[in-house]
Formats: sequence, structure tokens, C-alpha cells
Amino acid sequence: MQNHNEPATILCIDLNRILPAQFSRDKVSHVPYTDRTMATETPLKIEPLPGAKPGTVILRLVGPLTLTSVQPLRALFRGTEPPMHTILDLSGVPYIDSAGMSEIINHEVYCRGRHVQLSLAGVTPRVLTMFHTTRLEKVLTLAATVEEAEART
Repeated sequence: MQNHNEPATILCIDLNRILPAQFSRDKVSHVPYTDRTMATETPLKIEPLPGAKPGTVILRLVGPLTLTSVQPLRALFRGTEPPMHTILDLSGVPYIDSAGMSEIINHEVYCRGRHVQLSLAGVTPRVLTMFHTTRLEKVLTLAATVEEAEART
């Protein structure tokens, strides 16, 4: 039993020595979670656009996809039947939180149940990092551009 009058022993660990090489700091690109714009969050803008192919709708999202901004997207998803192919253009989404990811996953499940396709295009680096961290990139259909997503139909 430790005597409370004695100073506690502090254990210091050099993580660079015990972590595998793939976790080395110099090999991982750092994408900060916080951003200047997070403090003054702007509302999510949703611009529906017709796709090049019949039955395709592009939803261009601009702004953060977070708990405080996801409601209009949720209302859009739940207020209408999905088209044969919905493409979410996320090139204007600087960051996403668990509420935003949850809404995308819920809509993916909804689309699969109706045998229609949901694709995500133009995913920004910070959002892509969140998808990789949660392994959602294995579940979702990702494309570099809207044109690439449309070509997969």
C-alpha cells in the first residue's frame, strides 16, 4: 500500500517506441478536428440539381453537417421518396459530426431497402478522415467527383 505522504511515481511512455511504424507521426497526415469556422457555425445549404441521367438527383451540400445543421437534410430525406440515384455532393462540407454521419447512414439503409442508390461525391479531407476513422468508407459508395458518381449508375 502506498504511503500518501510519499510522492506518487509518474510513468512516462515514449509512444514512438511502442507504436507500430504505420502509426508514426511523420507518416500520418494531420487533419485538425477543429476549425475557425466551427465556433461560428453557418447553416447547411442544400441545392438540388438534376443529374445528367434520368432518375438521378444531385444534392449539393454547403456548410457543416452537424447536430445543429442536419435538420433540413433529414426533412428532405424523410419527406420524399428517393430517386433511383441520389448523389450527395459533399465538396462544400468542411466537417461532419456523428449526427451528420448518422443521417447519411440512415439514408443509405433506407435507400438500400428500396433498391435505389446513394453515392457521396467530392468528400473533403476532414470528412473523409471521419469516414475512415469510423470505417464507413467500406459501407458507403464514394466517388471523387459528381461526374464519377454519375458514371457508376
